[in-house]
Amino acid sequence: MITPDTFKASLTGIAAMDFEHWHLLKQLDRAFLAHSFQEAQSRVDEFIHAWQLHHDHEDHLMTELNFPDAKAHMAGHARLQHAYLRLRHDALEAGHNLNSARAYIDMVAHLVRDHINQHDAQYAAWAKLHSTREQAERFGIGRPAII
Repeated sequence: MITPDTFKASLTGIAAMDFEHWHLLKQLDRAFLAHSFQEAQSRVDEFIHAWQLHHDHEDHLMTELNFPDAKAHMAGHARLQHAYLRLRHDALEAGHNLNSARAYIDMVAHLVRDHINQHDAQYAAWAKLHSTREQAERFGIGRPAII
């Protein structure tokens, strides 16, 4: 379970990104706590869709700020999305039980936190140093997210 206290370890310092990360991790929590396989599967599919929207938003932020490692970061997003879908197929299409769904959700939650703590943190550190005042204000760079 993600709590505000445990989420502090994954804060990037970019309010827009942190807000989205918080809600995505909460979606995974709700999927993990589903009462049926079908509910878990539906919530996982909602998460995958929401994560793709988040990737698109994050890619836009990196492009707008001219982040020099943007292409590599975006390729990482594509690899993650592929992993989510591949693991979803293996765990949810083959298993058809709540335990396999929960194992999948746990794996994805680890992938998400690892990506945030490694790759997004690298981007955030760069953005704090290279964004204009207007960009910092617009994207919430250097401000905590309200969760």
